[in-house]
Amino acid sequence: MARPSPPGARRRRPLARRPPLPQRLGPTVTTKRTGTGTGPKPLTRQRSCWEPMGYDTIEANGRAWPMKWWQRQVGDGLLLASVAEEPAGWHLAISFRDRRRRYTRYPRWDEITHARYELLPGDVDVVMHLPPPDEYLAAHPTTFHLHEHPGRP
Repeated sequence: MARPSPPGARRRRPLARRPPLPQRLGPTVTTKRTGTGTGPKPLTRQRSCWEPMGYDTIEANGRAWPMKWWQRQVGDGLLLASVAEEPAGWHLAISFRDRRRRYTRYPRWDEITHARYELLPGDVDVVMHLPPPDEYLAAHPTTFHLHEHPGRP
C-alpha cells in the first residue's frame, strides 16, 4: 500500500522511457550552419554554431600553409578550433576555455565530432593522433588533434 503524501508535497512524475541506444543514434545530423552535416547523431544536442575568427599561416618546409580559426560558444565556455590543409592532409585542432579563459576541461566527444563534420570535408577520414611525447605540440593544454588518415585514399 502506498504511503500518503504530506499536505503540500509535490507529486513526482514518472520518468519518461528513452528508446534503446541504436534507435537514438541516427545516420546523419542536420546542422544550423550548413544544414548538410553528416555523421553520427550526437548524444548531446549541439546548440551553437561554429563562427569564423580569422586566418593565419603555418610555415613548414619553406612554404606557408593557410589556417582558419573558428570559435563556438558552449554552456560553460568557448571551444576554439583551427583547420589547415597541410602537406600530409587535413588537420583540425580543437580546445576548450572556460568563461574565465582557463583551460579547465578537454573538449567532449560530441563537441569534437561536431567540429570534425562541420569544419572538414565530409569525404576525408581523420584520426586522433597521439605522437611520442617529444613530438607532441599543442597551443593549449586542452587541445586534441585530428589528422587526415594517411593510409586512406
